[in-house]
Amino acid sequence: MLTEEIFASIQSQSATKTIAAASVPVVKDAGIFHLTLRPHFSQSAVFKKSSSRPCCVALSDNHVFAAQADKAVIHVYNREKGAQELTVPFGERVTALATGGDGGSWVVCGTESGSVLIWETYSGRVVKTQQSHVQAVTSIAVDKSSQYFLTGSLDSTVLIWTFASILSHSQTSDQAFSTSSSRTPVHTLTAHRAPITALAVGHSQSSSNFAISISEDRSMLIWHISQGVLLQTYLLPQIPRTLVLDPADRACYIGYDNGNIQLIDFYSQTSKSSILEQGSSTQSAIDVSALSAWPAPTDSKDEAPTINCMALSFDATRLLVGYSNGKIGSWAVGNGTFEGDVCTLPGAVTNIQPVNPLQRIGCSSVSHLVIKPKFDANISAESQRVTFSSMADQVRSQSKFSAALAYPGFPADLLWAGVLDLQAKNEEKSRQTNGKANEEEEEDFIALQDDKEQQGISEVEMLRQQVKSLQNTQRESFRIMRELRKERDGFLKDLGRT
Repeated sequence: MLTEEIFASIQSQSATKTIAAASVPVVKDAGIFHLTLRPHFSQSAVFKKSSSRPCCVALSDNHVFAAQADKAVIHVYNREKGAQELTVPFGERVTALATGGDGGSWVVCGTESGSVLIWETYSGRVVKTQQSHVQAVTSIAVDKSSQYFLTGSLDSTVLIWTFASILSHSQTSDQAFSTSSSRTPVHTLTAHRAPITALAVGHSQSSSNFAISISEDRSMLIWHISQGVLLQTYLLPQIPRTLVLDPADRACYIGYDNGNIQLIDFYSQTSKSSILEQGSSTQSAIDVSALSAWPAPTDSKDEAPTINCMALSFDATRLLVGYSNGKIGSWAVGNGTFEGDVCTLPGAVTNIQPVNPLQRIGCSSVSHLVIKPKFDANISAESQRVTFSSMADQVRSQSKFSAALAYPGFPADLLWAGVLDLQAKNEEKSRQTNGKANEEEEEDFIALQDDKEQQGISEVEMLRQQVKSLQNTQRESFRIMRELRKERDGFLKDLGRT
């Protein structure tokens, strides 16, 4: 049975009153909670010694990365083992975090000075972009295809980058940590007038994908990613704090600092098509009414808590909201009603990261080993070659059974082995049948000469079929050898480039 799980983080354990009200087992120094929502609620694991701000927790297929709020370090937790694996120090505090690439093997880090770094966890390589933000990075969003990523900052700018230009190996080895001129953003978006609070990217993998940015200037802007063009402007009634996009890219949900939630339907303004399909930057701004917002659930004694983070369930029917009072609330998307509190954590909930229920831990195609970042600018090509060689040895050491188990379908070599085995069994059965017929003919002493000649013809035909079958097998073996030789030459060529 599939299970729906989330990772929820808190910034720090609050006062004794909040800890006593927690609905989950309170563990000392607990900072990240692995919770199972369906089929029944339970706490799967707890990661200690973590205190993260919003937008500072990211997931890969096998690990959890958490940038600490009060220290310039990133804690790396192993999801399979349920324990901390690494403590990675940085030169300055990391204020935003996101993962991209195959299995989340690229970690994009934004710092308090405005720098952007990409850490390749499988090799330890770190690439620093050219300084483009002048203040701290507040949010990072990566598109579905891991081709683009966006960064928002306190300086009110949104930058669009490409992974290909930043991670290119065309630079010399002594420029691994330098700010090369090619590592600049492809687009700079300056329409906001206040700090950026959150970013979101559409789920499309085409060149017409879009991005959404919200800011403290009470505006929400929709951008064309590849062209860097403003598509639409929304004027919001309150200061937005967090943002989540519908999986079908038909609407988005905004959390305000007063605890209200706003649903913005992209298809409600026109009956035929949405502004995303029209692609016009000349449209007038849309004023969002505060009356359509979902009111915050409050008690008569307490004020409405601030919304720090939001996430949609896997089927997009429930909106999970993390509040500053430590509660995770559940909202029904269909009618906009509050269903109740999922749980109460011993601190302000700052991040909610949903887990894909179809993804199995340990079956990823990327390396399970996280290598600490190498900040030394003089990383030799020989050391990088050794790193990639060790990765190749790790891939080769995988057993055939494990490779077949993780393969999407049936491997080609396994299919050919089955075909050849089946063909061999059919030939053996044919030989046994012909052998019995030959024995009966030998016992028949009155067999005519023409029958013997016919028997010889059938034996010759059988031998011809066997030779033809062996030739087909040999031809297919040569083809497989040629493909393996091409893969080996390509792999050696890639090692030569690095």
